[in-house]
Amino acid sequence: MYIKSLTPHSSYKLTKKIRTNKEIASFIVKLFDLKSSHSSMSYQNISVQYFSDAISAKKYSNNLSQEGWKAINFTPSRYKQLPADRYHNHHFDTAHDVIGQEFDNVIAFLDHTFYHTEEGKLFTRGFSPYYHPTKMFFQILTRTRKKLHLIIIRNELLLSTCLGILGIMPEPEEEN
Repeated sequence: MYIKSLTPHSSYKLTKKIRTNKEIASFIVKLFDLKSSHSSMSYQNISVQYFSDAISAKKYSNNLSQEGWKAINFTPSRYKQLPADRYHNHHFDTAHDVIGQEFDNVIAFLDHTFYHTEEGKLFTRGFSPYYHPTKMFFQILTRTRKKLHLIIIRNELLLSTCLGILGIMPEPEEEN
């Protein structure tokens, strides 16, 4: 109380809000919880690219990186080979390297190990690394200040889900 009397400044209570970009925050909430009642909005600053193999995805991320995008790797395991190692680029920072930092344009990777549970929660399967990929993915996404570009590798279901969140309907297949 004594300290408050010495300063003319107001005090504020912190909220749970992490980032100020409502568009990015809304997308993250919906991607991590498909049953979220978060309001829909126009996602003009979020893009998605699909690859059927990790090598092509890695080359593509290198090109975007040279154009000023910040690609962030999952932190690799010291002891196990993980699926993310296939597209890991030693020139990119890891999720743990960038904690507390923000970047205008962020690239994030989603591979075949990511899925949504029956409850609609984003999760990973098949591996139990020391650093949980779903939590690292959240850390990577929340580094985004302005634009987010998802690179999805060998996961058509997640591609479809992301396009649905973005309000993009896949083009119908042509009949022969």
